[in-house]
Amino acid sequence: MIKNIAALLLCVTAAAAQTPTTVRLALSPRSSVPRAEIVKAIEERCDGATLVNDAASADYILEATDSGSNAAHHYKLALSDHKRQIFQVDGASQVPSAMTNICGFLHVRK
Repeated sequence: MIKNIAALLLCVTAAAAQTPTTVRLALSPRSSVPRAEIVKAIEERCDGATLVNDAASADYILEATDSGSNAAHHYKLALSDHKRQIFQVDGASQVPSAMTNICGFLHVRK
């Protein structure tokens, strides 16, 4: 019986260790890319990441800008912490493509 309890505790501990932690991102007020596009890209490319409204509760701040034109978009995504230390910057012609590298940095890639 004690062996069964020990085995059960070991399984529960192993399962808890494998439970992914959700990474919380907040969108910078300087972002020019619509929030809906960012949410869609996170849902498509980042398993285990979510966009939150409150920057104080976020793990990282995401600044998403479009420096292109209507004909040729160029999205730039910059990921920083609350001290404004930039961890990852990526640019692409589509938001999901740029988000893939951000998610890879966060280790929450789909």
